[in-house]
Amino acid sequence: MDKNTVIGFVLIFLVVIGFGWLNRPSQEELDRAQHQRDSIAAVQEAQRLAELKLEREREIADSIAIRSIRPVRSASCPFHHMF
Repeated sequence: MDKNTVIGFVLIFLVVIGFGWLNRPSQEELDRAQHQRDSIAAVQEAQRLAELKLEREREIADSIAIRSIRPVRSASCPFHHMF
């Protein structure tokens, strides 16, 4: 490699490093992004808990409905003594 190639690679390297350094997020931007992620996670957790509560309420309602169903006992039924 000649001198110009080495200088070119060094300049390209410096430009890439400088670009990365100048475009890094500030601490304020990082804090704002973390706050947003935390807020989204809290909302998702609240939705998950609400869905679990609704599912439990449905299961309880179903079990109550099943327990409340009783066979019809009729004297006109020839098999009424079996119940």
